[in-house]
Amino acid sequence: MSRPNPLFAALLVAFALGGCGSDPDSPEPGQRPVESVDLLAPLPPGWKAHVNSGGGFAFALPPGWDAQNRGSSTLVRSYDQLAVVSISADRTREALELPLEAFATRALAARPGYEEALRPSEPRELQHRYASVVVEAQGTAKGSGVAQQVELVVLRRSKLVTLTVVIAVNASPEGEPSELIAERMVETLRSRPTGGGV
Repeated sequence: MSRPNPLFAALLVAFALGGCGSDPDSPEPGQRPVESVDLLAPLPPGWKAHVNSGGGFAFALPPGWDAQNRGSSTLVRSYDQLAVVSISADRTREALELPLEAFATRALAARPGYEEALRPSEPRELQHRYASVVVEAQGTAKGSGVAQQVELVVLRRSKLVTLTVVIAVNASPEGEPSELIAERMVETLRSRPTGGGV
C-alpha cells in the first residue's frame, strides 16, 4: 500500500478543518475488495500499452511519446516536448474517502512550480470508465516563464484506488494537438494490482 505524499497529507488536513465528513460507503479496514486487472480497451493504431507495476496502473502510450516510471508514478513527455503528463496512484483509505471535487480542486491549487498559485476552475465530470472529475487552470512556470494550460484529472475505481493525472501543456496554439492526445491517453488509463507485471 502506498504512503500519502506530503501534498496529499496537507490536503487531508485542510479537508478536515473544513468540517466535512467521510463517505459512509468507504471500505473499513479488512473490507477492501480484491483488486483485479482492468484490461485496457483496444489500443488506437500505433499506440502501445505501458504498465507501471509499482503504481498498479496501465495506459496506452501514443507514438513518439516517452514514459518513465518513478515508483508509484509515471512521467510522460510528448514527442514535441510541449506536454508533460504525470500519473500517480494512491490506495490509502484517506485517498478513497476524500470527495473527488475537493481532491481535484485542492490538489491543483497546491501544485508547485508556478510563479503564482494556480486558480482552479469549477470541477466538472469527465467521461471515463471510473468516477472522475477534471479541473483546469493557467499558470506561468517558474524559471522558464512559459505559459501553461494545466488540467488535473482525478479518477477513482470504487473502493480500490484513486488515480491523479496532471497534464501541463504549452499554452500556445502549437500545444493544442498534444493536449488532445494527452486527454485521449487519460481515457485509456486502467488500474491493476500492484507488482503484477505486464
